[in-house]
Amino acid sequence: MPLKSREQIEAPLQQGVSYLHVQGKALDSVRDVLGQLESLLEESGSTTRRRKAFKSIQLDLILLGDTKFNGHNAFTRNGGAEAGAPFYFPEGLGRIFLRQLNLGKLLAGILEAEDPDDLIAESVRHTTLNVHALLGQIRAAAEELEVNFQHYSERFASLTAGDLGEGTAGGRSWMGGLFRNRRAFEVQANVDPSLIRVVRKSEQEDRN
Repeated sequence: MPLKSREQIEAPLQQGVSYLHVQGKALDSVRDVLGQLESLLEESGSTTRRRKAFKSIQLDLILLGDTKFNGHNAFTRNGGAEAGAPFYFPEGLGRIFLRQLNLGKLLAGILEAEDPDDLIAESVRHTTLNVHALLGQIRAAAEELEVNFQHYSERFASLTAGDLGEGTAGGRSWMGGLFRNRRAFEVQANVDPSLIRVVRKSEQEDRN
């Protein structure tokens, strides 16, 4: 019996793409706000004005961390660990493409500071680069889902639960093939590493 009908698969897949776009838009804004913070740290002016600008930046980051998608949090809150999609998504694909990122942990040092002078410019720059990297990962994952939308919907509509890791004549599962296309490194950056290991271990055992 198929995992789900094609109609039942396509709606969550599209929701997943939209979720990634919402996360990406929020992270893009976070990157812009961090750019403002970097500029503020380079300025030398009134302590009161700089502190007021810093509090405004912190508020913007807090609000972005509260970004919602159809009533669901786009990011984990209150120090929670990263999690999978906060809504139904096809088993297997959800573990590959969607993460409820812990933005609060990434920005903790900035959000907990009392004054801009408490921050080190190099540390803020490092945070900005991390956000930029996450943004690239999310955009790669969204593009992969969009470009191969038909492929994923057809495969999951026809597979049974036991077929997800089933090998091909070449000893490689179709799931393993996700990690070997021209975008492999970019897509893997947004993938649960344990899943990659499981897929490759299974393929190795099939060849032996």
